[in-house]
Amino acid sequence: MQCDKNQVDRELGHPDGSQAIQTEQSMHHRQLNGLVMGAVLSVVAGCAQDSARSATRSPATSPATENVYPAVPSFSPKPWKRFALEQGMGAACSTRSQRTSSGRSVLLPADECIGPAPRPLAEVILSLPSADLGVATEARGEALKHAAYVASPGLGARADFMLAADAFWVRSFESRDSRHTVYLVGGVRCTDRALDCKNSRGVRAFRYEEKGQLVDVSGEVLPPAPALSEDEVRHYQAYAEPIPFLDVSRLWQVPVLRWVIESDPDAPLADDPRYYNDWAYLHFGFLVWTGQRFELMDKVDRARWPCRPVAEGRAACSDPLDNRGDRFVTP
Repeated sequence: MQCDKNQVDRELGHPDGSQAIQTEQSMHHRQLNGLVMGAVLSVVAGCAQDSARSATRSPATSPATENVYPAVPSFSPKPWKRFALEQGMGAACSTRSQRTSSGRSVLLPADECIGPAPRPLAEVILSLPSADLGVATEARGEALKHAAYVASPGLGARADFMLAADAFWVRSFESRDSRHTVYLVGGVRCTDRALDCKNSRGVRAFRYEEKGQLVDVSGEVLPPAPALSEDEVRHYQAYAEPIPFLDVSRLWQVPVLRWVIESDPDAPLADDPRYYNDWAYLHFGFLVWTGQRFELMDKVDRARWPCRPVAEGRAACSDPLDNRGDRFVTP
């Protein structure tokens, strides 16, 4: 049985809602993955849909959607101007130095805008069946009406957007051909094509195809997770959980993720060829969006994996975890 369309329309058309609960901040990098994987397990009443393949898109031209969620401008500002798009869409934006707290989400460590979600991202989250995203429609709507998000330059005419909520995150990856635009969603149900699965929740890729169907294209656009050999498992298991996970800490800036394993920070494997002077992480490749799919790359340049943001007035890449360089990132 499909979710009641009227229920979704009521959610789209209701302009009020309480602010989503602020995620407790953590200084420990491994907990970033826990944020991504955590999900509310309430189920929408009357929505017993079990399809993991596709969902019907909410009509983009419906007055209810237009009244609540702002459209994304067709073109990015050139040159890029910080916060220009978000403020034009009605959001209130701030930098880390302008805030008295660390911000709503660790996935947006520096720049953050609060306001109704960009319409394409809202449609993705509201279109996912409860079998895929275990968050009630009402709860999704409340999070989306007061969303924390940020825009960044993409590969298409439109900008990319990253949105982070307590139970899920979603990011757009634009393409020169808008038909190839992909949305990564974290906190969704794991399938055999999902990445970074933990506690039955992981990361999957979706795309709108013919007739407004939101289709899971994880198997088409995401290469498989790195697989360790038996020798590597034996080597690393004495120092770490030998399972790579995704570092999504740069997604708010660039369309790139990174496969890593975290070793014991009190005894980092500094002599290991995969070690790269960042916390106690071991490198297993970058997932780089190329416009149609993600490609696994061993090395990227600094533009594709920027250093952490630093306080205004400080030199770029002066953070203690960045100032010693990264053997897998070229200048």
